[in-house]
Amino acid sequence: MDALAFIRTLYAVVRAARERELSDNTLSRYRRQHARPILERFADWLAEQQTVALPKSGFGQAVNYAVNQWPTLGRDVHDGRLGIDNGPAERAIRPLALSRNNWLFIGGDGGLHSAAVLLSLVASAKRHALNPWAYLRDVLTRLPARPPDGDLSDLLPDRWRSSDIGPPVTPTVRSR
Repeated sequence: MDALAFIRTLYAVVRAARERELSDNTLSRYRRQHARPILERFADWLAEQQTVALPKSGFGQAVNYAVNQWPTLGRDVHDGRLGIDNGPAERAIRPLALSRNNWLFIGGDGGLHSAAVLLSLVASAKRHALNPWAYLRDVLTRLPARPPDGDLSDLLPDRWRSSDIGPPVTPTVRSR
């Protein structure tokens, strides 16, 4: 079995879990039962390949990279909130990367930090299927009434809910 076969098998586990519509704790148990054994065999295979691959070859460098990154590769098995890859994060920042030249001079007056915070909030709102405009309008309306040193955690996108504020937005998933 080669590395791509291990990875395909892991994604098959992800696909099966998605089809079953599992969530957080149930998903973690499912991943531990089905993905952990694959990861363990993959780790053994990598250790074996590390002994025979030439360290400076492309394959040897890939094996060493995977071994060095191993502590972070299986995190999704233990936490159902995490995905197998960073695809959703990549899709969230893609518009920013594509518009980079448009944002070139935004930081001239100190606006870069503010823009980064707002764009991060918008991306989080979209990730949690909220209407970003309604979310920001509501949060920015509520902020002046809050004490300056008060807890604002209920205003974070993952905790904010308001049935009378705008319709939720369904996150778009684009295929390549």
